[in-house]
Amino acid sequence: MSASEPTLPYANKTNLNRLFRLRNALIITQIPALLFVYYGLGILIPIDTCSLIIALQALFNAYAWIRIKNSNEVSDNEIFIHLTLDVLALSAMLYFTGGATNPFIILFLFPLAITVTILPAKYAWILASITITCYSLLMWKYIPLPIDHSMHTPKHNDEYNLHIIGMWLAFIAIAGLITHYVFNMGNTLRKQQILLTQAREKSLQDEQLIMLGTLAASTAHELGTPLGTMLLLTNEIKNELKQAPELVLNDLDNLNRQIERCKLALSQLSTSTGGSPLQNGKAMKIEDYFHQLLKEILESKPQARIKTQWNNTNPDALILADRSLSQALSNIINNAIEASTEAVEWHAHWDQKQLKITISDRGPGLSEEAISTIGNTPFSEKEHGLGLGLYLAHAIIKRLNGEVSHRNRKDGGNCTEIKLPLIY
Repeated sequence: MSASEPTLPYANKTNLNRLFRLRNALIITQIPALLFVYYGLGILIPIDTCSLIIALQALFNAYAWIRIKNSNEVSDNEIFIHLTLDVLALSAMLYFTGGATNPFIILFLFPLAITVTILPAKYAWILASITITCYSLLMWKYIPLPIDHSMHTPKHNDEYNLHIIGMWLAFIAIAGLITHYVFNMGNTLRKQQILLTQAREKSLQDEQLIMLGTLAASTAHELGTPLGTMLLLTNEIKNELKQAPELVLNDLDNLNRQIERCKLALSQLSTSTGGSPLQNGKAMKIEDYFHQLLKEILESKPQARIKTQWNNTNPDALILADRSLSQALSNIINNAIEASTEAVEWHAHWDQKQLKITISDRGPGLSEEAISTIGNTPFSEKEHGLGLGLYLAHAIIKRLNGEVSHRNRKDGGNCTEIKLPLIY
């Protein structure tokens, strides 16, 4: 997580709940403290004004409680506003109770430390500036505590003033150190949290893929015998119908080819299950690989219309032509063909390090739910679809250290963008 990267919304809601409870504790603590100072110590502070400040804090905290109960997401800006208002409330309280001479002025560091820990750096530095400004103003503008200073000599006053200035300088130094170093430590913790979350998600996805792989291997084994029987029967029928019309014989040939294609796919599935990409693929020039893949797609969907535009700055660049990658790209392109009433656009560009593929169609596009779900769980908007094609395509491309993203086109249809690293 970078210094400018936002905090996760659900984490912010938890943080707002903690701020709510913390503010409750401070409000409850301030009330007896004011009463003790006023009645116990006999220091005549403006208790009515101070009570009003506490009441405003309580009112704002009630609003925070409503937000916690009724909102699913809380932004970084909202958390920052809460902490800024806490600083301003503390400044108001200190103004009426001695300003920078009040020993509780050190509490300015508390909201700053919280900001540094839970929010990106820009918020921490802004709040550091606000707290330093408030502290500085309170050194010159405040209502003094009504304490008898007649016993203090000029020397004592000079030492006291020096002490106050020293506290101010120390506060600025500590505020800077907290903002810089504590943020870095908090940022490390946030990065670890994100990595743990990603690891858990990947583990769950891997479990699903293992289940699908086991099911696929079992299904391949079970389908082998029926397909062999079908191929044998079609050959026998063709031999017995040698005098049949040419149309019938062509249909039988086509059926034979489709059965052979199924057997080949099952054979490839059986040999590739559990293997690594380097074991199951070979290095090919990208353009040669694309022509081979396009030929396979058009053989299975002769009616498909595909417009290709392949640009390169490195004609000798190689890609690992893993069979699973071909299946992933075929799934994405076939989905576009099925969704579109017009020709599918297949654009590609590559350089020394990366291949970028864009598949665009003129179909109905994808819902926001689909865009956020694809790749995480099986999902389909087709009436009889299982949603495995795109899910597996995402998993395969990610396994090859690639990226997949989907977006709807402004003029209708969907655009899928794929990025893959190249080998040399």
